[in-house]
Amino acid sequence: MMPKKYSYAFTEQELMFGYERCIENVRGLLASAKMLNENVTTQQYALGLYMYAVEEYGKAIMLKNSITGNKKRYHILGWILGKGKPNQITETGIDAHSKKIMIGYNNLPEGCNVFFRGVKITKAFPTTKTIKIKKNKYGLESKVSIGKGTTGSYYDTTTGIFDYNLDLKTSCFYIDWDENNNSWKFDVVTQKADLDKNIKCLENALK
Repeated sequence: MMPKKYSYAFTEQELMFGYERCIENVRGLLASAKMLNENVTTQQYALGLYMYAVEEYGKAIMLKNSITGNKKRYHILGWILGKGKPNQITETGIDAHSKKIMIGYNNLPEGCNVFFRGVKITKAFPTTKTIKIKKNKYGLESKVSIGKGTTGSYYDTTTGIFDYNLDLKTSCFYIDWDENNNSWKFDVVTQKADLDKNIKCLENALK
C-alpha cells in the first residue's frame, strides 16, 4: 500500500518545536564533526557527520517553511520525516535524504559549496594508478593519479565544486565494493581547511 502523501498534521507550536529540535541536532553534529576533523584518521567520519548536519538543516527549513498562516493543523509531506519519497517529475528517482541535503545546500551561501573530495591511500600500488571519483551533481567526473609506491591523501582540485553526490554521506562510514575502480572503496577525504570552513559556514547560518 502506498504511503499517504500527507502523513502528518501538526499545530504551529508542534512544528516550531520540531524545527528547534532539528537545529539543536545540527549544532551537535557540527560540534562532533569539528572534533573528528582534527585527526586525519577520523576526518572521513567528520565529513559524514557534516553531511548529516546539512540534511537535518534541510529538514528544519522545510518544517519552518510549512508554517504559512493561522491554521489549526499543518499537513506535512510524509517524505520529510521518513515516509515515502519525493514525487517530482523533474527529480525522478531521488530519495528523501538526498532531497533534504539539496535543500540544505541551496539555503547556504554560495561559498559553502566549494569543496574538494579526494581519496586516502593507505597501501601503495606497484604501478601508477588512476582512481575515479564519482561524478558530482554537475556531471563532472574527478580523477586522481596515484604514483607508484606512494600513500597519502589525493585530491582533484580542478573543478572547485563541492561534490555532494547522494552516496557521499554514507560512504564516509561504510566499506563497500567500488565498481568504478574495481576495488574495495577507498577512504573519503577532503582538505581539513575546506571542511572547517564549511562547518563554520553552516554554524553561521544557524544564527
